[in-house]
Amino acid sequence: MSYLLLRTLLALSLLLALLPGHAQQQVEVVGMDQPRLQQKLLREVRTAKDSAGLWQRAKAFESWLYQNGWLEASLDSMHTQPNGWQLYMHLGPQYLLEQIELEGLAPAYKARVGLDKLEKKRAPFSWRELEARLGRCLQLFEDAGHPFAAFYDPRIDYQPAGPHSLLVRVRYRFDAGPLVRIDSIHISGNHREKDAFVYALMRLRPGSIYAQSAIEQLPRLLNNSIYYQQVEAPEVEFPSQDRAELQLRLRRRQAGKFDVLLGILPADASSQSRRLQFTGSADIVLVSPLRYGELVQLKYDKFTSSSQRLDVRLMLPYLLGTPLRVESKLFLHKQEEDFLNRYWQFAAAYDFSATLSASFYVRNKRASLLRRLSSQADTLDLVDQLGGRLNMLGGGLSYQQLDYRLTPTKGLEASLYAGTGTRKLLAPPFADSLEAALLKEQAVQELELSVKWYQPLAGRHILHLANHSYWLRQEQYFTNDLLQVGGARSIRGFNENQFFTNLYTFFSAEYRFMLERDSYIFIFGDYAYLQNSVSQEHLRPRSFGLGMRYGTRAGIISISYALGSLGRNDVRAGRGKIHIGLINQF
Repeated sequence: MSYLLLRTLLALSLLLALLPGHAQQQVEVVGMDQPRLQQKLLREVRTAKDSAGLWQRAKAFESWLYQNGWLEASLDSMHTQPNGWQLYMHLGPQYLLEQIELEGLAPAYKARVGLDKLEKKRAPFSWRELEARLGRCLQLFEDAGHPFAAFYDPRIDYQPAGPHSLLVRVRYRFDAGPLVRIDSIHISGNHREKDAFVYALMRLRPGSIYAQSAIEQLPRLLNNSIYYQQVEAPEVEFPSQDRAELQLRLRRRQAGKFDVLLGILPADASSQSRRLQFTGSADIVLVSPLRYGELVQLKYDKFTSSSQRLDVRLMLPYLLGTPLRVESKLFLHKQEEDFLNRYWQFAAAYDFSATLSASFYVRNKRASLLRRLSSQADTLDLVDQLGGRLNMLGGGLSYQQLDYRLTPTKGLEASLYAGTGTRKLLAPPFADSLEAALLKEQAVQELELSVKWYQPLAGRHILHLANHSYWLRQEQYFTNDLLQVGGARSIRGFNENQFFTNLYTFFSAEYRFMLERDSYIFIFGDYAYLQNSVSQEHLRPRSFGLGMRYGTRAGIISISYALGSLGRNDVRAGRGKIHIGLINQF
């Protein structure tokens, strides 16, 4: 039985091999006299299913030949045969680069663009690569004040190097041209800042050496700032060989902001009152009121009836026309009837580019208790809040590359800050046992990371991913030292500032469907891990929800609904949090 089955399978295999649709198609290469290359071509095309696929792969091989020095290679034609195809290809010699002589150009420039490496290894000669490297060399001069730099009078010599190759020697003469300076910058449009500030923002000013790349990047640089929008490339004129004039038209961005957010929370199950709870915030930002690019911000948050926070910020950019900016912050936070935190911070930042900056800050924080300690608090376990004074030094890096600041659809925003300092105890006399346990002075370290990523998927579909992480390290923790999170701008679906934490990482994934530039609907999911070393809690809150932002003449209106869970209670629609906001720009 097995012998009969084997004979049947062999007969079927022979029959299939003889059928026209299954016959092995042969490919013959005509005109290529190098067996190694011929075999490589056959390997590239042998899996082609039809003549169109065969031609496409043969053309790709032709491009590979050209890039590797066979400058005369050409796929001439293809003919169909009864048992396959014939490819007619002209190969020609391989051209190898032996020397590049650039008269008038310093050897250091050849090294900067990699021309010297091509000579050392006798690389396959490619006009495309040579022109690209010469173009990069010209860019170096264009950015150093020589926009008229040029290579001219080309000469090419060939010398046989074997039966199938030629050595190429290329000679050019180079002229850097005159040194050009920017004589004047004519600024027009509805901007309100002084010209000196605009020069500092542009990193160009009258008298600067001409830099082509800096001029080309002006639209991206200015449009990515908080001051201007829809700025086009400037017009450049050369009234003489050594002078350039720029014509730049600015359009002011409505960067001032009045942002109001109202939170509607269900009644607290632990409270006897069944009334809805209201939280909210108001954020006012004034941009360039004195025409020097300064920013003034006043933000007020109301968490509960007796918990409030006030932030005041002043930022002065481009001091003395440099990329240096200074910033001062004042922060007040009253938590119920428990404590009052106050801190002042001074920071100096240097903008390396339009997207990257580094900063250094000094912070002074004072925590005061609003209620007396219980007389029974004689051990450290019974004390969760204590007054103190913290002096901290720190620094960080910030990166921002977004297509549109208000409603980004593509780009990355990231920051990393680290600080270290000393916390000194400020408190009334304690019981002897507690006095001995408390540290009068302790070291404090702080680390904070924030990442926001926006990526268009297809058409109007946008993916937004974010992470915010925080770490506080000290030997003895107290509640009024911890970070407070939760609410509309952190872990949605929970009360504002519901959680106290010294170790925290928060992940958010959000899908957006764009309706207009400032309008979209979204669904989201949030997940966080929190550690509270005072209460010894480890929480994993999670939430999900949906919402909408809609741009109107009055501003951007937002509404969202979020449901949160700590994993130990069921998610109920009636426990959801509703937030309504309005952002008005002026």
